Amino acid sequence: MSNVGTAVSEACLRERLEGLRASYVDHHDLVLELEGFVRGAGDEEIVRINPVQYAAEHRRDEAEVIDLFLHARKAGLVTMEWLYACRGCGSVIESFHALNAASEHVFCHTCLVNRDADLSDFVEVGFTVSKAVRTSRFHDPELLSAKERSIDYNISASAIARDGTKARDFYWRHNVFVAYVEPGETRTFPIKLEPGFFSLRYGPEFIVDPLAENRVERIDITHREGRPAEKVQTVAPGSVTYNLTNGSADRIVATAISISADERKRLSEKPPGFKLGGFLSGSRLLSTQTFLDLFPSETVMSAGGLAVKRVAVLFTDIKGSTALYDRIGDMKAFNLVRQHFGVLRDVIAANHGALVKTIGDAVMASFHEPLDAIRAAIEMLAQIRRFNDSAGQELITLKIGAHVGECLAVTLNERLDYFGRTVNLAARVQGLAAENEIYLSDEMYSSPGAAELLASMHREAQSVRVKGIEREIAVHALRG
Repeated sequence: MSNVGTAVSEACLRERLEGLRASYVDHHDLVLELEGFVRGAGDEEIVRINPVQYAAEHRRDEAEVIDLFLHARKAGLVTMEWLYACRGCGSVIESFHALNAASEHVFCHTCLVNRDADLSDFVEVGFTVSKAVRTSRFHDPELLSAKERSIDYNISASAIARDGTKARDFYWRHNVFVAYVEPGETRTFPIKLEPGFFSLRYGPEFIVDPLAENRVERIDITHREGRPAEKVQTVAPGSVTYNLTNGSADRIVATAISISADERKRLSEKPPGFKLGGFLSGSRLLSTQTFLDLFPSETVMSAGGLAVKRVAVLFTDIKGSTALYDRIGDMKAFNLVRQHFGVLRDVIAANHGALVKTIGDAVMASFHEPLDAIRAAIEMLAQIRRFNDSAGQELITLKIGAHVGECLAVTLNERLDYFGRTVNLAARVQGLAAENEIYLSDEMYSSPGAAELLASMHREAQSVRVKGIEREIAVHALRG
C-alpha cells in the first residue's frame, strides 16, 4: 500500500479549502469529505481521481461530485486532465490539462496506430490533488517502478477488458515481465511460449499452437520512434530468447502478457479491445453548465473539431416574438426575453445540461443523456406557464424541439459549440413545433425510458420532410 497522508502542506490546504467553500456554497459536507480524502487517501488514489467512482464509493450524487471537483479545480485544490484511452489496449496514450490542447487524433505507442479522439467513449476526465497541497510519488511517474508505471498509472482505471474485469487487473494477471530499458540499452528476457496467445509490447504477437511447424528460438528487436507494427505470427510452443534494444531517446517499459488457450477461446467470443465504464467522459463534461461557467476560456482549438459520438441537442424559440415587441414595446419585450433566458438556463442546469448559446430569442442546449433533455423540455413549459401566471397574462409561449446523435465539438465566436447534422436536424425539428409544443425526433423518443416519461402527454407521430434533409424523418409532437 502506498504512503497515506504524507507531505500535506497545511497552510496551502487550508487556503484552497477556503476558496472552495467560498465558491461551492451550501455543500459543507461534500467539502469536508473531500478534505478527509485529500489527507487520508493512498498515494495512488489522489492522482487521476475518477469523480464518478468517487461519488459511488462515497454514496454521493454524481452531478454534485462533478461540480465539487470543478470548483476544487478553480480553487487550485486539484488539477484536471483530459485522458485519451486507447480502445485497443486500454492505456492512457495522451493527456492534456486543458481542453485547448486536445487534438482530434492521437498515436498509441503500444498498438502503433493512430486513434481518433472520441469524447463520448474514449476520452475521460480525471482530477489530481495539487502537488502544492499534497505530494505523491504518483505525481512523477518516472519515480514509479516499471510495473506501477506500466499498469497502475498508464492503464486507465476506468478501462474494462474483454472478460469484463478491470483492465489493470487483467494486465496484472497475465503479466509475464515488465522492466525499464534505458536509451541505448539492450536487455535480454527468457520467454517460454505456452499454447494460447503471447504479446510483446515491443515486438510481435504470437498465436501459440502445438500443431504449428514454425518455431522461434530468438527475437531481436530494436525499438525506434516510428517503427512499424510487427505482424502476428503463429508459432509452436517452446523457449525463446528475447533481446530488446532501446534505440529511442527516452526510457521505455518492456512488457509481455500471456493468455492460455482456453481463455483465448473464451475471449474470442467477446468484442475485441477495451472499453471505458463508470467514468466522466469529455462529452459529459462539455454538457455540464458548471464547466462552461467556471472555465469559459477553455475551447476546442483543433481545426477539425472533436468527435462526440452522442449528444442530445435541444432548441427553443418564442412563438410570436415580433408581435410581442410590437404589443408591449422593445424595452419591456427585451427584459421579458432576458428573464425567460434566465428561467431556461436554470432548468437546463438543473437537468444536467448546458446552455450552449442564445440566438436572438432562441436557446440551444446540450445534454449528455436524452432523458435529461426531455425532462428539461417538460419543465421549461411548466416554468414558462408559471412565469406567465405570475404576470397575469400569456406573455411568452415556447416551441421546443430536440434530437440526439453524433456531432463535432467546435469553437465558434470564441466559445464552445456543436456542428453537424445532429444540430441541423434538432433545429429543423424545433421549427415544426407550435406554441407550447415539444417535438422530438424518433431517435429521441426511442431512447430507453422516454415513452414512460412522456406517457401523460398527448402524442402524435408523424413522418415529415424538412429543409436540408432528403429523406422523410419520423417525429413525435407532444402537448400537455
